[in-house]
Amino acid sequence: MRILEGDQIIMRIFVNEGDKIHGKTLYHEIVEVLRKEKAAGATVVRAITGFGADTKLHTASLLALSKDLPIIIEVIDTEAKISSMRPKVEEIMGDGVITLEKVHVARYKKTNPKD
Repeated sequence: MRILEGDQIIMRIFVNEGDKIHGKTLYHEIVEVLRKEKAAGATVVRAITGFGADTKLHTASLLALSKDLPIIIEVIDTEAKISSMRPKVEEIMGDGVITLEKVHVARYKKTNPKD
């Protein structure tokens, strides 16, 4: 089992829900890249409102249920692992933002060590 505690890096990838690559949803493809690269894990968060460089507002409302909401993909791993995965993510991204921050991982544990 991999130990990932202490000071690490969080990479946040901001894209839109409707972004596609080769006819597939971009955020799914990014998660697949991260999985193939053996990232410690990834979480996809669907935002309710946001805008980017083009200032176009993407929002969820009862009147206009958007299918193009902001998506944030978060992955926490070692600095070396993030540095090796980032170019692969950037290669398939069109528009979007990637941020990096230092984080302190207090706990990273698989609950059932037999799996």
